[in-house]
Amino acid sequence: MSYDLIEATEYDAEPVELFEFTRGSFVWRFTSSDSDKLVGGQTYTDQTMKAPAINSSQDIAKAPVTINATVKNPFVIQYFAGSPSDTIEVSIKQYHESDIASQVVTIWNGRVTNVKFKGAKCDIRCEPETTTMNRTTLRRRYQPECPHLLYGADCGLNREDFEVVAEVTATTGSTVTADEIAAQGDGYFDGGYLEWLRSGYSDRRTILSHTGGTITLNGTISDLEVGDSVKVYPGCGHNMTACKDKFSNIENYGGFPWLSARMKNPMGGDTVF
Repeated sequence: MSYDLIEATEYDAEPVELFEFTRGSFVWRFTSSDSDKLVGGQTYTDQTMKAPAINSSQDIAKAPVTINATVKNPFVIQYFAGSPSDTIEVSIKQYHESDIASQVVTIWNGRVTNVKFKGAKCDIRCEPETTTMNRTTLRRRYQPECPHLLYGADCGLNREDFEVVAEVTATTGSTVTADEIAAQGDGYFDGGYLEWLRSGYSDRRTILSHTGGTITLNGTISDLEVGDSVKVYPGCGHNMTACKDKFSNIENYGGFPWLSARMKNPMGGDTVF
């Protein structure tokens, strides 16, 4: 019997929800059932989770979804110290226990936007993939500063050429200290980022300031200890001095440094002549 026929029956329907969260190569798999489920060669561990009723409609791909869970959920734990730095994809699937063929159907795909804690419970808020297509993207401006993303395609720099591997000598949550960081002058890592391994996947934090052997981050880190290895990358001031002297990348500078401050914006409403 097909999935649709089972879904429509009054007695044979025994829906089982499956949740799959993907962060890079790391995947969490859960089921709202009261026992672990082996589906498609993958084990989905039982968790106290619930997704809202998702009805088939033309707008199903546009609808945000909130998954209810507990703060003890292994996936949620990473949000205690702040939102992860990279995108986490989520897929909600369903099959029927009475279905011998175990026909698994994906009923919703998207990405996690944030997690809101409510005592012992939490809401995992997700948005569909299609919502990003409706957002207004940034436009390149006519400006003296370079608009290129450091280590991005237009910048052309390879971040590994500037990577500094350091061993943590002290950490206080939002600061990290290492001898390798002190080897660079103050401010060298300002605007850059720190990267480290967390339970099998990498995470990062933006560096707000760098003084001596200590960098201050834009969020706390709860899983770094003395002796751990981290990677530190310098930031860029997006000006000609940093581009030329710090990165030797002046040929890829994307700003207009000789732009006059007295120039009139032709789109600003002022009469040109």
